[in-house]
Amino acid sequence: MKPERLKKGSSRREVQKHKERLRKRVAIEPTIGHLKQDHRLGRNFLKGVIGDVMNIMLAAAAYNFKRMMRKWASLILSYFERIYFCISELLKHLFLRKAAF
Repeated sequence: MKPERLKKGSSRREVQKHKERLRKRVAIEPTIGHLKQDHRLGRNFLKGVIGDVMNIMLAAAAYNFKRMMRKWASLILSYFERIYFCISELLKHLFLRKAAF
């Protein structure tokens, strides 16, 4: 979807709206490019309108799942780092007590 050109003498509000539409478009285009490249949206292998819809929905689900897994990976990593830190502190205290005896 291409935003239409502004006419000469457009009001400030119309110019602002036009710029907002362009910014939204610029933000969406890389996502569509990644979907086409990574999730095989360059060509539809399913038949008919239903196939088109299924292809888009599956690609969007895969894209969102990939984003979710990336987010979960960082959370899980930080969780294991905390566990490791707690265990190492506990072991330090245990070995320090033994050394004091």
